[in-house]
Amino acid sequence: GNDSSLEGTGSFTKREHRKFAKEIHDLKPDVLISAGDCADPCIKPEYLGEFFDMYKNPHGASICVPGNHDLWLNLDPLRTTAQMTAEDQYEWFFRTAEKKSWVGLRDKPWNKDGVWVAGNVCWYDYSSRNQRLMLDPRDYEEQRNWSDFSRMRMKEMLPFTEKRMAEFDACLAAVPPKEKRKYLAVVTHMVGFSRLM
Repeated sequence: GNDSSLEGTGSFTKREHRKFAKEIHDLKPDVLISAGDCADPCIKPEYLGEFFDMYKNPHGASICVPGNHDLWLNLDPLRTTAQMTAEDQYEWFFRTAEKKSWVGLRDKPWNKDGVWVAGNVCWYDYSSRNQRLMLDPRDYEEQRNWSDFSRMRMKEMLPFTEKRMAEFDACLAAVPPKEKRKYLAVVTHMVGFSRLM
């Protein structure tokens, strides 16, 4: 849509997103990190690429981890006949990030001049990925108080989440010891342990 369009991700309009991105970029950050929920691609797959374009750091590195809203609904961003699996959608997130010149954290940390950033989406129950849960944007106001908890079926997604935690462990293991680095930032979207759910 145009600048006055109400279309956007979440409750922000595109104009508000542009304003917020400009405020961030005006700070001239060396590194910009997004900790997930970049977009709601279940509404429009294009939103993820738009987010990466709009918020990309013009002054340094742009780093991200996905959030559950980037992954959990069973959408088909490639518009093929088959729905994507959770693993397919996870890979799609990182391909989109890389195509837009973002660094996606999963099993390898990012570093520059002794500053290290490690992270991963970590633990979440994606078993609720089901097309019937895809709400029409007009329904959001009425559904705003819904809880993910009522849709959780942890055992169905244990292999997927265990892979994410193995990646997170590998990412942390690749960081040098404290005496060999200046600074370490660890970025996750969810707390990295199964007891959370």
